[in-house]
This record gives sequence, structure tokens and C-alpha cells, in this order.
Amino acid sequence: MKVYKNDKIQKSLKRKGFCEDPGKDHVFLVFYYDEKPTNIRTKLSRGKSEPGKDIMVKIRKQLKLNIQYDFEKLIDCSMSKEDYIQFLRKNNILE
Repeated sequence: MKVYKNDKIQKSLKRKGFCEDPGKDHVFLVFYYDEKPTNIRTKLSRGKSEPGKDIMVKIRKQLKLNIQYDFEKLIDCSMSKEDYIQFLRKNNILE
């Protein structure tokens, strides 16, 4: 399992349509579709530079990704925003 730094996760998700909703001790990221917020959201710690493996699994699940490989594609940017939307539609997460 690859472990990513919070900065990389945050930058990658912002390129995919997530917007930051800043919190006090965490960064909250919400996925926007058709300029509207969805129920797909996650949070990253401001205090730690990289999450542990257990937190990475939680983030992957919050992003509605079933397998680690899809999460890695999303963060490494081989999965585009359009690919992510198509994945979400195919799995009946977005209408």
C-alpha cells in the first residue's frame, strides 16, 4: 500500500473537483458535481504530514473507491476527473 503525504492528496483531489472547507484542525474536502456539493467528502489532518495506513483506508472508502489501486490512480492522476465521475456513475453513487 502506497502512503501519500497530505499535501499530495489535497492537491490531487482539488484537481478532481473537490473543494476545501477549512476546519480548525483538519482540512475538509467536498466533491462538487455540476457545481453542487455531494455527499462524497473526506478530511485530512493539518498536524501530520502523512496519514497512517489505517487512515488511508478510511479516506479511500470516503471517496467511494473499492480498491487501493483505484485510490492510487486517483491520487497519482492517472484517473482524471471525468474518469472519477464515470466511475461514480457506473457504481450508482452519482446520478
